[in-house]
Parts: sequence; C-alpha cells; structure tokens
Amino acid sequence: MAYYTRLREARRQAKLTQEQLGSIVGCAKTTITGYETGKSEPSMAVLSKIMDAVGVDANFIFQDELNERRDFYATPKEMDDIISKYRLLDERSKKFILYVLDHEVEKKISFTDNVSNQENSIFPHKVISLRISEQAASAGTGIYLGPD
Repeated sequence: MAYYTRLREARRQAKLTQEQLGSIVGCAKTTITGYETGKSEPSMAVLSKIMDAVGVDANFIFQDELNERRDFYATPKEMDDIISKYRLLDERSKKFILYVLDHEVEKKISFTDNVSNQENSIFPHKVISLRISEQAASAGTGIYLGPD
C-alpha cells in the first residue's frame, strides 16, 4: 500500500473529510485529494500537520515503503558485516565473490565461458572435462568400457 493510500486511510479513521483536513492543515480540499491519490506530494511541514491532525506517525504512513526498502536494501549492520569480511579477502578471492554475485543475481556470466577462458580464470586450478561411460565398472580384471 502506498503512503498516499495510508494518508487516506488515516483521514477516514479520524472521521475527517478532505475538506475538514484541508482546513486544519491550511490547504484546499483539492490539495488533499492530490495527496491521497499520489498526484502530488506534501512538503514535510504539511505532512507533519496531516499526521498530527489524523493522529498517526510516520511509521504508519510509510510502513509499506519501509518494508519494501528493507527487502531490497541492506541495513547498515548487514553492510558492515559483509564489507568487513570482503575487505579481508585477497584480490583473487574478491574477484571470485564478485563473479558468484554476478552469476547468481544477474545470470549474465556463464560458468563455462569463464572456465574455458583460462587466462582470465578466477579458479585456482585447471578444469579438465572427463567423459563418463554409461556402462557399469568393476574392480579386478573388470570389463571393457569401450572407447569412452
């Protein structure tokens, strides 16, 4: 729910019309309508007066925006935890972490492309492809598995 919808909800809970709220905060009914539809945004001073008039605080008005932000952006503590660990890594490890993030989040970097490009590879060892036979194998004298 957008903040402007919360404004309308708070006004209705306070049993005020748009006209009544407008006269309390010092603006026209059409201005309140604009705030409640999201077509215009109140200044902080006007928003403060509206919140006082309807008896709510900023947490009520902006709760959904805060939840969306919390879901998308890291908190300062999360950033400190992640960045402090990242800064302890050597350059090769940092490169690997960035690769994994790019690959998992954006799906833009192909694992096989990066492995096949050995000059720029971030992996500490050479990758060798092995073909596996579909036939069963045994110990001892064994059975012939064919050319694969």
